[in-house]
Amino acid sequence: IDIISGLRDSLNFDVKEELPYDLDRLYDYMQRRLLEAHAQNDLQALIEVSDLLSTIKSGWDQISR
Repeated sequence: IDIISGLRDSLNFDVKEELPYDLDRLYDYMQRRLLEAHAQNDLQALIEVSDLLSTIKSGWDQISR
């Protein structure tokens, strides 16, 4: 949750693009899923968030190329 909070805090909403707003909604969703996973001991929710974070990381990795 702290990592996702850090990602949310780094978003720049001063740009005239939808990307930061889309990412903010995605990060909010992931944080809620993690809270649900903790409350319900839901391994599938953890896997879902892990997969989403991996996809985001893959996008960042592509930028550096």
